[in-house]
Amino acid sequence: MGSRILMETVKPPVIIPMWLTGFDTLMPEGRATPWRFLPRYGAQLSVAFGSPIIPDDIIDAIGLIDSKVSPPDTVQPVVGWLKDVISLKLEATSMAQAQEDLFQIRSAVTAVIQRRVEALGRTVCGDTLTR
Repeated sequence: MGSRILMETVKPPVIIPMWLTGFDTLMPEGRATPWRFLPRYGAQLSVAFGSPIIPDDIIDAIGLIDSKVSPPDTVQPVVGWLKDVISLKLEATSMAQAQEDLFQIRSAVTAVIQRRVEALGRTVCGDTLTR
């Protein structure tokens, strides 16, 4: 899920990490035509769901960013359930700096989700995942 979509929802969404395994054996790349369009019979698939990510985890990640600017009038206004938190992080000078700060905030939100999905993957696959 894109962090921008998540950040612009009116209410905090329920984010449930999900880990898929076996899909690389279901439709492996590199097979010749016509077989590459057909799923491989007998592939073992699994889908694991983790516990929901609470909105406070995302708000805490945004709070760790050291931002010193706010968006000028030319930057698209911040909307959604995180509007107040993000607005407090931004305090004003250049459009370029405001864009950079918003990029860092989106990156922080994405990192929270990525860490939770990777942790779920490690519980499912163990040490077979590389860091």
